[in-house]
Amino acid sequence: EGGLTDEKEGTFPASKLKYIDLKNINIFCNEKFDPLEELMQNIKTDILETFPDIPDFENSVKKFSRLTKESLLFSWDFDEIKKRINDCFMLKMHREYKIVKDIKSDFERAKEVDKKMDLTDWLDRKWLLGVKTFLSSTLSVIKTTLFPTDEDDSVTERKGSIKKKRRKSKYMRRKNAERSTEIRQPSESVFKHNWAMFGGLFFLEQKGVMKKTIVIGDKIVNSTPDLAYPLTPVPQEGRNLQNCTLLFVVEVKGKPINNLSSECLEDQLDSYVLGQVGSELIAETQSSALYPNSLGIVFMETTFIFIYLKMPKEHHKAGSPLKSRGNIHYTRPFEMLKAADRAEVSEFLYWLGCIQNRHGKELF
Repeated sequence: EGGLTDEKEGTFPASKLKYIDLKNINIFCNEKFDPLEELMQNIKTDILETFPDIPDFENSVKKFSRLTKESLLFSWDFDEIKKRINDCFMLKMHREYKIVKDIKSDFERAKEVDKKMDLTDWLDRKWLLGVKTFLSSTLSVIKTTLFPTDEDDSVTERKGSIKKKRRKSKYMRRKNAERSTEIRQPSESVFKHNWAMFGGLFFLEQKGVMKKTIVIGDKIVNSTPDLAYPLTPVPQEGRNLQNCTLLFVVEVKGKPINNLSSECLEDQLDSYVLGQVGSELIAETQSSALYPNSLGIVFMETTFIFIYLKMPKEHHKAGSPLKSRGNIHYTRPFEMLKAADRAEVSEFLYWLGCIQNRHGKELF
């Protein structure tokens, strides 16, 4: 079942669970993805049932979605950019020049928009900073991808001498050659930071994440999302909402989507990824603003998928088998570097950011 964690015998990290562990407690992924508009409306309905006093942000959401769509026009295929890693220096410099030019043009457009903003409005004041930090972070990801840090010569020599002492089959040599460019890819922390900046574009403000321990079937599981976005605590009978989570984000490291042509998440992600995603969803239900449901995003580099666990209302004990089925809803994959995808997700993300910021500066 994989290695243990925290030196506690029998305790597993979420990444070591398999999809079968979810099935064993009666939680399943839907057979096909939900259109984002449909999922968004379902989530709005669920959260407004719990928090009926949340203001109507429709006008603000539409305004910022339109401004972002009109200002941020850059659109790139990150997989194509990664393929350029072994190009000659001049070709990569030319590629970088065009990307920098696109980003500067977008920021200049955003600055012109900002001049017309009502700076007495809390959200209007936040918009340009969100644009700037996201563009800056995106440029950093692109540069780090195109121009990875070279390995120190002494390390390379030492690795070579160690390898000579080992007998390697042709298969192993081929595998090492295949991995040679992967070693030079940006670290996961670069993408995690970029996702945090992407969330900031939509006014989403993260909090410190908390490790949770739950029992799933016969396994004790430690769950820690990469990012978490709180909903301002609201008194609610029988629940402590000091750490109420509106949305959490989980990074899947080194796990590309297997089958983009399929509409089924089970075809797109492998069993361990589904197990990790499902266990994170389960762990977050107890503190979720959408209790007994939970909302998350799983991302791989610059690609992301919305995931939503719908649990039976009568279920109160996270990780124990459900009497009736729990369903994991999800969307198609989106790419944050593609303008069309950003435009499609902007209304949902701006709505989440607006309700998170619904008290504005009064919080301070």
